[in-house]
Amino acid sequence: MIAKANVIIEKVNEVDFSEYEGADEIAMTEGEALFLRGYAYFVLFNVYGGVPVITARITTEEGANTPKSEPSLVLDQAIADAEDAISILPESWDPTFAGRATKNSARALLVKALTFRGNYFGNTSDFTRAVTEFGTISGSGLQPRFLDNFDANLEHNSEAL
Repeated sequence: MIAKANVIIEKVNEVDFSEYEGADEIAMTEGEALFLRGYAYFVLFNVYGGVPVITARITTEEGANTPKSEPSLVLDQAIADAEDAISILPESWDPTFAGRATKNSARALLVKALTFRGNYFGNTSDFTRAVTEFGTISGSGLQPRFLDNFDANLEHNSEAL
C-alpha cells in the first residue's frame, strides 16, 4: 500500500491533470494516498515498531534496501501524512462515493497517532494536541445501539469516520 501511495503522490504532482475531466477529483487522490500511507505506517508501528520509512517511489536497488527507521520516525510519518491529507481531502464526498477518505478520516488517524506517540514516548503535549484535534471532527457521534456499527444496512452511520 505504501509503494502504491508513493506512486500516486508522485504522479499527481508530476502530471498536469488540469485538462482532464474530473481534475479536481484527481487532485484529491493525493490526499487519499497520503491518508492510506499514514494509516499503513500507523498499523506497521503498532505491529513492528520500527520499519523502513519510504516516502518516494522506489526506483533503485538501494531504495529497495532501506534500513529500518526508529519507531518514533514511523509515527512521525503517520502524523505528517495525516496532517497533509487533512489539507487536501474534502469534508465529505457525494453519497455515491461513501467510504472514501475525508478530512474526518484523516483527523481521526491524526488523533490516534498522536495518542499512541504520547503514550509510547510519554509526551503529554501529544495528548493535549490529540484532544484539540478530536474537537475538530465534525458530524460524528456514538450510535445509541452499539451493534448498529456492525449492521451492513447502517454501514455509514454517524459513528463511521
